[in-house]
Amino acid sequence: MRKLIGKYIIMIMICVSCGLIGAFYWLNTGWKEHTELRFLESCTEQVISILKSNEEKDKTALKLFENDYIHRANSIAYVIDQTMDNDLTSVKLQKLAKLNDVEEIYIVDENGTIKTSSQTNMIGVSFYKVDLLKKFIPLIESKKTDDYYVELDGYDIKSKKEMVYIGVKPFQSKKGMIQIAVEPKILMEYKQKSSISSTISSMPTREYVTIFVLDEKTGELLGITKNNTQSLDFGEIEKQDVLSYLKQYIGNSGKIIINGEEKLIDVKEWNANLIGVTSDSEFIRNSSLQYLMMVTLIVVVLTIIVIVCLYKLLDYFIISDIERMVDGVNAFLNGNGKVEFHANKKTELYKMTQGLNKWVESYANKSERISKVVSMMGNTYATYEYFDDLHQVFYSDNLPDMLEVSEKECEEFILEKYSHDTIKNVMNRHLDKPEEDVIITKSGRHLKIQRMTSGNTYYAIIRDISEEQKEHEKLSNALYEANEKASRDVLTGLYNRNKAEELINTWFQDGKKTGVMLLMDLDNFKKVNDEKGHPEGDVLLKKFAHIVLHQFRDSDVKARIGGDEFVVFLPNCVEKSILKEKLNSFLINCRQELRQYYMEQRLSVSVGVAYATEMIHSYDELYHSADSAMYVAKKHGKDGYFINEE
Repeated sequence: MRKLIGKYIIMIMICVSCGLIGAFYWLNTGWKEHTELRFLESCTEQVISILKSNEEKDKTALKLFENDYIHRANSIAYVIDQTMDNDLTSVKLQKLAKLNDVEEIYIVDENGTIKTSSQTNMIGVSFYKVDLLKKFIPLIESKKTDDYYVELDGYDIKSKKEMVYIGVKPFQSKKGMIQIAVEPKILMEYKQKSSISSTISSMPTREYVTIFVLDEKTGELLGITKNNTQSLDFGEIEKQDVLSYLKQYIGNSGKIIINGEEKLIDVKEWNANLIGVTSDSEFIRNSSLQYLMMVTLIVVVLTIIVIVCLYKLLDYFIISDIERMVDGVNAFLNGNGKVEFHANKKTELYKMTQGLNKWVESYANKSERISKVVSMMGNTYATYEYFDDLHQVFYSDNLPDMLEVSEKECEEFILEKYSHDTIKNVMNRHLDKPEEDVIITKSGRHLKIQRMTSGNTYYAIIRDISEEQKEHEKLSNALYEANEKASRDVLTGLYNRNKAEELINTWFQDGKKTGVMLLMDLDNFKKVNDEKGHPEGDVLLKKFAHIVLHQFRDSDVKARIGGDEFVVFLPNCVEKSILKEKLNSFLINCRQELRQYYMEQRLSVSVGVAYATEMIHSYDELYHSADSAMYVAKKHGKDGYFINEE
């Protein structure tokens, strides 16, 4: 006990000391970071000032541009001669132009005429007849295999746009010319990149300071100081989001993670670019550590003095009594229910020992009180409590009988099921309302368990709901039978019109688009009623319903929608040939089963068929389509079917 309290005293004092040291370090570092951010802001302004004074572009940029696009023009000439067939089309040249990042490609023959072009309206144009194009005539007539010509201030004679033109000799034939067109803005980008790159890389900086420039449109790194890492890694930030991520620091300098390290950063916009200056936070923190050495030494000495004095006082007034109390609590947790707690009456701990003695006495009578309370509620109730701190269970006497287990199994049931993961999860949720569960015993009884928590105590009430469950099942079955009866035709047992309409409309609402409706009508049914009476007509309807029920699948919707009119809905895609085969079989079966009516009253069956289509969205629309088909079937002589394909 003494070691434990001494350890905590030391820990507390160390925490206080560390807090003081940390506060000093934080304040000192914050001041340095603030000063450094002001430096970065002034540094960014200086960079912009230097870039403004160096806006005259580096002349080498023009040479870099020419070398790059002359190389691309030669590559295009090689592809045209080596890898493409003789049937060159404008579409093929457009794809080739796109792959090489050029605007247009022109193939000029030895007569100076454009014979093929990615720009179709340029085919047939002669370089000898257009003044703007005559600059390239020497190249067309040239015999040198590596000759070329670059026109920086060209002009597209069709679109009236400024353009840079580069011409080279064909790869094999050396006759005529291969010419490409490049937008002037690319040349401007070359000049800009070159100028910014050379200016930034030549700037002297401190070893922990980095200056970089990004293109505000593309995010491309245009320049970075030489004495630093030559790449910028923003971690999990996607490349397309880097610019928007950096722009939040414009006028709002702060901290950022670059290349896996924390930096201070200031960002400003200039000439469609982002200028950024960063400083290494680690360098600033290291410099702050030097000021901590003296403060730390003083704090450590004072901490040791305070710890020694405080420990002596606690040992004299508190520790001995606390040790006796801890021993008593441990004994109680180990099952000793007759523990008594004692402390010196002169200390504040004496009142605590009195409370602990009452606590032990209260738990000793816990199970007895629970059983008395439950006995007043009736034999269909039981309860238990689990105390997480004590890892003890108290339950009513009737709980084992209700769970149909022994007392040992009852306690194991509670401890194993609720004292580990479940109790932790429930307590973490801080249940304000009972959480319910139902278990089934060996004999099939249904027990409803309601659980709640209060602090580290877990409560549960168990109620036998077997009789309620039986009543619920009876009501559910009765309700189902009533619903089924309400949805069935009384005479035939098939679905009635309302149920069929409900099922088919639900099918449409679920987004289904393939199905077939068969609308059936008994021809001359009235004659059966007139000659043989309505009872015989009812017999006929039952026989026909029996045929429908057995001729079609259980998954099909089969309904009598009124009088002698029936509907069968096939909720899937049925090929026309299979559907015809099914209808023929159905009609043959009707003739056989109802042969007497066919002979005496000339009864027959007419069927109208309609497919669900993109234009049909409900039962009514599908019914009208099938009804139109039935009209055609009757018009064609009855005793048959017609498929409405319109």
